[in-house]
Amino acid sequence: MPKICGKILKISVVIVKKYGLDLYSQCPIIIDQNLFIYILYLHLPKIRNVMEKLKKRWGITSNWQIIAILIVFAINGSFAAWVAGPITNFLGLTAETTKPYFLYIVLRIILIFPIYQITLPLVGWVFGQFTFFWNFEKKMLQRMGLGRFFK
Repeated sequence: MPKICGKILKISVVIVKKYGLDLYSQCPIIIDQNLFIYILYLHLPKIRNVMEKLKKRWGITSNWQIIAILIVFAINGSFAAWVAGPITNFLGLTAETTKPYFLYIVLRIILIFPIYQITLPLVGWVFGQFTFFWNFEKKMLQRMGLGRFFK
C-alpha cells in the first residue's frame, strides 16, 4: 500500500477510535473519502498523461484551460438540450403529439445540434476560451463540408 494511503487509513482509524464510531454503520463517509483518495492517488499519473496529451493536441498551455474547456463542453451540452425544449414546444413538437416517440427524439436531437454549435463559442466566451472554441467550430464544420462559409 502506498505511503500516503497508509497515512490516510491511520488518520481514519484514529478518528473512528476517538469518536467511538462503528466504521461500517455510523460513518460510511470515512470509507468513501479514503476510497476516493486512494483511487485518485492510483490514477493521478494517468490523469496527468491525458491532460498533457490534450494540451499538446489542442495547443493550450495550462491545466486550468483544460478544466475550463471541459466545463464549457458540459455546460453547453446541458444548455443546448434545455433551450431545445421551448423551441420544440413552440414548433408544436411534444412527446404526446409526435408519434412514434422515436421520431420525437430524433427531431429533438436534430434541433439540439445547431443550437449546440451556435452556443458553444458563446459559452466559451463566458469562460475566456472564445478563440479556442471558435477555431474548434471552424475545424469541425470544415470536416462536415461546411468550411466554405468560414473562409
